Amino acid sequence: KEEKNILVLGSYIENDTKFMLDSVKKFDDLIFKNHPVVNIEKFGKLTNGIKVSGKSIPELFESTKIVVVTSASGTAVEAVSCGIPVIIVASQYNLRANALVENGRGKIWDIAFNINEIYDIYKKLINYKANNNNEITELANWYKNNFFIEPTEKNIIEVFELDKKKSDKNFLLN
Repeated sequence: KEEKNILVLGSYIENDTKFMLDSVKKFDDLIFKNHPVVNIEKFGKLTNGIKVSGKSIPELFESTKIVVVTSASGTAVEAVSCGIPVIIVASQYNLRANALVENGRGKIWDIAFNINEIYDIYKKLINYKANNNNEITELANWYKNNFFIEPTEKNIIEVFELDKKKSDKNFLLN
């Protein structure tokens, strides 16, 4: 579908969300999805045409051209796996955690450490995607293949080492 919105995803860390909302004021077509554990009233009246959405993340991704998230967001991995560029706004108040690895940095994702970097990163990522769609698809597939696994019974047993725990338990009982 048409990629037209900038999706701003709130964090459970309220100060990070406030900083991020203040940082994107010069953009248009902003959709804000609040973190489900945070009362949206804590952010006051959202201005500058920011629309609040209650839609699911997959629904919002259908019309998103770029995602803006705070550090410590696992949704960043979901977005890049769908081929949607991500700007991570580094925490100004807490430990900075990034779920993404260096693969694709500066191409499908990047991190902004201050307000001034956000717009430059936005332009860079949007331009890169427009001119390198095949590489964006390759990066998205790499993230899908390396961060997600089909939830089959066999994979669940292997990931959580359930067969090993069973044999360890039997060993301890004998």
